[in-house]
Amino acid sequence: MEFCHNRDFRLRLALFAGIVLLVLPALVAAQSPLKVRAAYGAMSAAMAPLWYAQDTKLFDRFGVHVELLYIQGQPIALPALVTKEIDVLLTSGGSAVPFIMNGLPLIMVANLNNIQPYRLLVAPEIKNARDLRGKKMAVSRIGATSHQLAVMSLEKLGLKANDVTYLQVGGQSERLAALKVRAVDATLINPPANLTARKLGFNEIFDLKELGENFLFQVLVTRKTDSDMKAEWLQRFIKMTMEAVRLMKADQQNTIRIIGKYLKETDREALEESFKVHALSMVDYPLVSRSAVEDAYNDALKALKGTAPRNTNIDSMYDNSLLQNIKGAAQSGKK
Repeated sequence: MEFCHNRDFRLRLALFAGIVLLVLPALVAAQSPLKVRAAYGAMSAAMAPLWYAQDTKLFDRFGVHVELLYIQGQPIALPALVTKEIDVLLTSGGSAVPFIMNGLPLIMVANLNNIQPYRLLVAPEIKNARDLRGKKMAVSRIGATSHQLAVMSLEKLGLKANDVTYLQVGGQSERLAALKVRAVDATLINPPANLTARKLGFNEIFDLKELGENFLFQVLVTRKTDSDMKAEWLQRFIKMTMEAVRLMKADQQNTIRIIGKYLKETDREALEESFKVHALSMVDYPLVSRSAVEDAYNDALKALKGTAPRNTNIDSMYDNSLLQNIKGAAQSGKK
């Protein structure tokens, strides 16, 4: 009889231990969330996955306590990764690649969108690309993404890069303001600001989507160190971002509300355009394409005008291993 009681006790103890082992990781995640300082590099609906995760408390569900920051301009945001002021950045890969080429120990671990959503807006009297010859075009700065895309757009339209004069104006708000006061004749605008420009009488003559689907438009960048690449927070953060993209697409009204909140935009047409252009074009499995990195590298190389970059190893600029681990775990039924 005593033997049976001992056996029952051991069985109950084993069962209890098994339950503890199953539940403990979730309890630890809930009670001691991993702390991450994340930033986004533009006030654009392209940053909506992080806004959505913050607003719906998706970060908490993944056991990550995120301090979300807005840092305008890659020259400030990317070095902030190196100095550990932030841990991960959502930004344009086309802008990140030149900094990596110049020696910053950073790496791209996901690309949420491989299409450029920008539109080329021009003054009312300009009706086609030929009319741009001799005109002034606003860019954020020479060599930046807006400048690189402007050159690619002109070439696609049959013009040469030097057919226009580039003025370094600043971010999208500043470029649109310069267009409004006619300080410039053309600029690239990210939806939904293109709708505002069109309502003011400016002409939209080119959709950069026509440049193809091989861009690093929306990448996650982090430090290139063994400790960071193997950190649990990074894998959770990538999984959370992928989940945010999936939920956003199915949750249109809430996503539109959140985009409006961060952009301080109330125009319903503009917000719906933002959702359509940005949220719906994001990919479910955000692999970083080697060919897209190579294209960005070659574009940046042109801007260097013969100066040799410190890092010429394209394969060292991105890493899909964490994404592949996430996919493998999902396929095997792991959480």
